[in-house]
Amino acid sequence: MARLTVARGRREGMKRLTTDTPKDNFEMALNLFYVKDKEVWVREYGKNGADISLLNLTREILSYQCPYVEPDISDDDLIMMMPEWLFDDVRATEHVVGLLYQAAWVCAELREHLKEFEDKEDTRMKKLFISQPMQGKSKEEILAERKVAICQAKEAVGDEVEIIDSYFENAPACNRPLWFLGESLKLLATADIAYFATGWEGARGCKIEHTCAEEYGVRIIETPGM
Repeated sequence: MARLTVARGRREGMKRLTTDTPKDNFEMALNLFYVKDKEVWVREYGKNGADISLLNLTREILSYQCPYVEPDISDDDLIMMMPEWLFDDVRATEHVVGLLYQAAWVCAELREHLKEFEDKEDTRMKKLFISQPMQGKSKEEILAERKVAICQAKEAVGDEVEIIDSYFENAPACNRPLWFLGESLKLLATADIAYFATGWEGARGCKIEHTCAEEYGVRIIETPGM
């Protein structure tokens, strides 16, 4: 039996960007600001490396940079004051503090929207496209090969997959091969994963589909020739 291999498309994998447990500087930078209990927090900027709310961190910064501001200024007053400081001269400390506050708030909001999207993507059933040589094969042979492909793809993915029906059983017999390729590429564009059955390297349509999957970031699973 051919050995199953899993390849990556050029943009495949697009590793998720949001995490609650950043493991390196890059992940920390992307997740430095986050929302908790409807409030913006800053990761590891509090005492002894604890997380701290953006409002409290701003109060700490003000105590050093703008000591004339009351240390016990209310949340509401502080929130109102930050955008007003953006109208100060850009060389003023107040402008810089206001700018940092606004940037942190926006980063946290954008992260929450991205996290919601990524969470949904993680739970969404992945769509599987099957590319297989069909020339000279009977319907029974094609469908039997697809069953094997589905089992192998599920094993490689480690989860259930939604199968994209790319077998054009009722297509008009007069359609040219290029028509079938065009229709297949439309379906490939909706796929998360593309499985390439044994012998794909020798089929021109499969080779084009493989190139498209690789170039456009569709995860590739393939069985090299025997």
